[in-house]
Amino acid sequence: MPASIKRIKEHMCEECGRSFSDKSNLRRHIAAVHKKIKEHNCGECDKSFGKKQTLMKHIDTVHLKIEDQKCGECGKSFGHKKDLMKHIDTVHLELKEHMCEECGKSFGQKSNLNKHIAAVHKKIKDHKCFECGKSFGEKSNLMRHIDLVHLKLKEHVCKQCGKSFGRKSNLDKHITTVHEKIKDHKCEECGTASLKNLRIVAPERVRLGDSVLLTCSYDLEDAQLYAIKWYFEDEEFYRYVPKKEPSHDTFSVRSIQVNVSGSNMHDVTLVNVRRKHTGRYKCEVSEDQPRYDTKLQEADMFVVDVPDTEPRIMVEKQRLAEGETLRANCTSGASRPAANITWSLNGKLLDNRRMKYNTRTQTLLTATGEDGRQRTRSWLTVDTQGLFEDYRIRLRCFAQIQPVYKVSTSLDVRQDGPYVASPHSHQSSGSSSIVIATSPWPREAAIAAAALVLASSLMTPTR
Repeated sequence: MPASIKRIKEHMCEECGRSFSDKSNLRRHIAAVHKKIKEHNCGECDKSFGKKQTLMKHIDTVHLKIEDQKCGECGKSFGHKKDLMKHIDTVHLELKEHMCEECGKSFGQKSNLNKHIAAVHKKIKDHKCFECGKSFGEKSNLMRHIDLVHLKLKEHVCKQCGKSFGRKSNLDKHITTVHEKIKDHKCEECGTASLKNLRIVAPERVRLGDSVLLTCSYDLEDAQLYAIKWYFEDEEFYRYVPKKEPSHDTFSVRSIQVNVSGSNMHDVTLVNVRRKHTGRYKCEVSEDQPRYDTKLQEADMFVVDVPDTEPRIMVEKQRLAEGETLRANCTSGASRPAANITWSLNGKLLDNRRMKYNTRTQTLLTATGEDGRQRTRSWLTVDTQGLFEDYRIRLRCFAQIQPVYKVSTSLDVRQDGPYVASPHSHQSSGSSSIVIATSPWPREAAIAAAALVLASSLMTPTR
C-alpha cells in the first residue's frame, strides 16, 4: 500500500462514535475509556492506567522528571504537550475565555474558574489548617498559609543584605524602600514623606484566654496622625482616629474582643484570645493632611493551647543496682502545639561528658484527634554507673512551649543493695541478738559494721 494512502477507519465505537482502523485498537479503547479497565500498573507509585503508552508517559514525567516540551517564548519546560499549550494560551497569549458570571473576572482555565466560584462566591472553604483550624477555598492558599505562618519559611532572600521574607511582594517592597530608597507616598506640595520608622510589636506566642498588647510604633516628625487601623489577616477590627468623637471604632471580626480603655494611637489590647485568633496582624498608619502618607507593617501571632496536666514519668524499675541501665519515659499533657521535653538527672541537664545516655521523642495525637492537640513522649535510657547520689537518682522531666509554658515533674530511682547490718543490738534473757536493717551501705562499710557489732556482743559480760 502506498505510504500516501491512509487506512480506512471502519471500526467504530458504539459508545462515543470514534473510529479505528484496527479492531484491536477499538477493543483497547473500549476497555480503557468506557469500561475503565486499568491493567498497566506503575511499579513506582501503584497508579494504574488503561494504556501502556499512558503509563510510560506517566513514568517519564512524574518519576523520571522528563520535561521535553519546551516553550519557545520563555524557555519553560513541561512534561505534557497539553500543559505546554495551556501555558502558551494563558501566559503568553493571555487567553482568558472562562468568565465568571457573578463578577466578570476571566480565567485561562475552567478549573481555575470553578475554584474561584467555590471560594469567592459560594464561600466554600474545605481546605482546613490542622494547626490553627483556619479554612481556605484553595489548597494552594492553605499550603502558603502553613509555610508562612506555622513553618515560618522565608525563601525569598534579598541579595543585597541577606534578609529573608515569606512573600515575594514583601521582598520587592524591602528592596524599593531600603536599598533603592524609593518613597512612593510623597506630598504633592513639597515632595517629602514624614511617616518613618513604622514597626509592629506583637508576641509570637500567647496562651489561650490571655490578654495581648499589640503595639505599632512610628515617627510622624512634624505631621499629625490621621488614623491608625488594625487588621486580622485582611479584615479591620479596630480603628483610632484622634479627630473623631469617640476616637475609636471596633468591628466584629472572628469574635476578637478589644479592650478599648487599653487601646490608643499606638496600642490595641485584645482580651480572651482564642485559637481562631492565630494568624497575621497588621497595623496601618496614615498621617494627616496635606500628605496623607500611609504605611503598613505586619506580624504573626500563634495562640497556644497549653497542657492542663503535668508531665508524667514512668520507669521500668524503681530500684536499680549501680551500673544497671535506667529506662524511663515522660509524657506531656495535651497541647497545641506539642510541648518540647527535656530531662535532668540530680539537678543537672543531660551531658554526654558525664554520663552515657540516649533519648528518643515522638509526637502523639490525642484520643479525639480533631481538636489538633498533641502529646509529646520522650524515652530515656541511662547507664547508672557513678550517678547515684545518697543512694538515689532524681529524674526530672521538663515540658516546655517557649515562651509561655514550662512545667516539670520529678521521680526518684533508688539504689538497690548490697544490704548491711544496722550497727545496734539489744539483749534479752542473757543472750545477744543482732537486728538486721536493710541499709544500702557500700560493701566495705557493711563488713566493718558487721564486725563491730559481733565484737561488741562478744565483749559484753554475762550477768
